[in-house]
Amino acid sequence: MNDCPADEELMRRLAENNPTALDELMQRYEGSVLNTIYWSIGDRHRAQEIAQDVFVAVYQQRTRYRARAKFSTWLFRIVRNRCLNELRDRASAQRNVVQMPEGLEELPERRDAAPDAQAEQAERQEELIDALAALPENQRTAFVLAKIEGLSYREIAERMEITLSACESLVHRARLTLREKLRALINPAEGAQVFPGSRVYNKDDEK
Repeated sequence: MNDCPADEELMRRLAENNPTALDELMQRYEGSVLNTIYWSIGDRHRAQEIAQDVFVAVYQQRTRYRARAKFSTWLFRIVRNRCLNELRDRASAQRNVVQMPEGLEELPERRDAAPDAQAEQAERQEELIDALAALPENQRTAFVLAKIEGLSYREIAERMEITLSACESLVHRARLTLREKLRALINPAEGAQVFPGSRVYNKDDEK
C-alpha cells in the first residue's frame, strides 16, 4: 500500500496550515523547478532566488488552489510566469546589452575530466544557454522539460496546457533550431545530441 499522499492532498493540508505539507512538496519539486528556471534564464544564483519565490507563492496562494487542475500544472504556471517576468525585466533594463549568462562557474565539474575537457564543456554549455535564450519562450520551455526534466510529451502538454501535437511540434522546432545554431559544436561521433546529459541541480548536491 502506498502511504505517500498525493500533491493535491498535500495542498489541502497546506491550506489547513499543516507545517510539513510545504516541505514535502518542496522535496518533490524543488529540483525540477530550479532546473526549469535555470535553463530558462541562464543564471544559477538568480534561479535559486526565483525558485524560493515560487514556493513562497505556493504558500501564499494555498487557500486559492483548487484541485480541478493537477498541482504540477498549477505549480508550473507559477514557474513560467516568474521566468517570463524575469526575462521581461532584463529586456527592459538592458535592452541593447548583450550579456553572457551568469553562474556557470558554479556548475559542478566532472571530476574525471581533464582541464582542457572541462574548459571545452563549459564553452559548449555557454553556447547552449545562449542558443536556448534565443528560442521563443514556448519552444524553450517545452525543450527544457523534455531534455532536462525528462518529461513525456503528454506530461509537458499538461503542464503547459497545450495539445499533445502542439507540444511535439514545439520540441521538434526547438531541436531543429538548436542543431543549426550549435552545428559547429556537435561531434559527428555523438550524432545529433546537443543537450548535456546531466541536470544542473540535484538534491545530492546539497549533501
